[in-house]
Amino acid sequence: MIRKWLFALIVVPALAFEPPAKPTPREKALQLLDGVVETAAAAQPQVAAAALLYVGQTYDLFDSKKAVEYLRQAFASTAAIPPGEDTRRAGLQARIASATAPLSLPDAIEMLKQIEVAPDSHGDPRQAALSSVLSRLLGKQQFDAAIELVNSVGVTGPYPFAAARQIFEKLPPDDNRRLSIFAYAMSAYALRPAPAFGEFLARRWKELPRSMVQTALGHVIENILNDKSTDFLSLTISSEKGSASLHNRQDAALFDLMHVVREIDPKRADEILESRKALAELLQKFPEGSLGMGDKLSRNSTGGGNRPDPSMQQQMALDGQANTIAEQAMSALGKKEPLKAVDLAKTIPVPERRVEVLTRIASSAGALDPTTAKAIIGESIDGLKDVKNIQARAVSWNNIAEAAHRAGDDKLAWEALDHSLADSAELYKADSDSDSPNEALRDEWPSTNAYRRAVITATKLMGIDAEPLLAQISDHDLALFARVEMAQALLERPHESWSTSVSRHSKSK
Repeated sequence: MIRKWLFALIVVPALAFEPPAKPTPREKALQLLDGVVETAAAAQPQVAAAALLYVGQTYDLFDSKKAVEYLRQAFASTAAIPPGEDTRRAGLQARIASATAPLSLPDAIEMLKQIEVAPDSHGDPRQAALSSVLSRLLGKQQFDAAIELVNSVGVTGPYPFAAARQIFEKLPPDDNRRLSIFAYAMSAYALRPAPAFGEFLARRWKELPRSMVQTALGHVIENILNDKSTDFLSLTISSEKGSASLHNRQDAALFDLMHVVREIDPKRADEILESRKALAELLQKFPEGSLGMGDKLSRNSTGGGNRPDPSMQQQMALDGQANTIAEQAMSALGKKEPLKAVDLAKTIPVPERRVEVLTRIASSAGALDPTTAKAIIGESIDGLKDVKNIQARAVSWNNIAEAAHRAGDDKLAWEALDHSLADSAELYKADSDSDSPNEALRDEWPSTNAYRRAVITATKLMGIDAEPLLAQISDHDLALFARVEMAQALLERPHESWSTSVSRHSKSK
């Protein structure tokens, strides 16, 4: 009897202190996301909005209603972000609206109507979100709602001519709303000209009354010819049918419209082309401009007040050479010739590109030949001493970590991740420098994205065991973003890329 009691006294405590079961990746991801929601309220508005955006994008895997609620909270948080002279706030709001569209179209529409963009801003960050929402409305044939949205968006920022054309093209040919859409767009162009209206006209003029085309064409041609900008421009348009090169802004704008001018006002067309011999010769080859060059077009342009700097041209040449050799190295790797690939990679003249390719080779070789992979990793680490770009170096350390893991050396993988975090910390010092801080959104800081990449790499390799790395991120805001990325990586939905911005104004002393 005494022995039984002693056994019970020994066994029961052991059972009482049994460690809790290790959470699954999905359970850990949910814990991380819920933790971000709880702490986001204490963050500054731009950080709270971005963090809740990423949570909302991911939370639909658990609860779609909560996902929409978090996206609403994200949009509401943006109200406290100063609008400023740029489109930072509007850009973040548009991303939230775009993420909301698949989950709640009415909420996305309401968000879009509230986004304000300065008429003279460079670009309109609402375009992608607007296109996403319109595609859904048009798919349901909700044309009136789509038209009302486009007109509403045109009041709070630049008129979205491309979106108007998107609706025009979806309506039946005999629908009178087509004429109303074009007339409204023409009125908007008269108030605030934009090249997208010229494209609308060039593509759809045959479907409009001739009188309306004449009026619209007169406005567009007048605006093009009155553009006295002397900025250098070189534009090359290529397709399977050939290529066209243009060297000033007026010719580039006229190239796609002259076939309409010839049809509507042949005399005016002759007058315009009389002093533009190069454009006239090009139009003999491509009478309808780029519209007659087929669907598979590519455009390469350079512009600005000055011609390209020679040093920039030299760097572009080096980059081109580096890319060519990199392609040859990866081709050799594809043929299972890793040593030849390494020899080629060593000749890449750009240090950052050279190390990147070496680590990619090492990662691929790791699964086949760990000994060779470790040798290549050694070459990569040795080459990092020549990489001065901290962002590129941090990325290379992540690649080395992956290569080391594949080669079965997790000790080296952890060391590489520590180096990546150290480089991320260096970037953070620059971003948060009190004398010249990075005034871009924190969501777009180079250090934010460097930490994200390190955390995603660690999570891919180590799963939930990577969580302790979060403690090495000292800044609360950046750690918040990193937690979201870890959750998304655990759910196998990591981001592939982010916007990176640097905006500095040195403080006067």
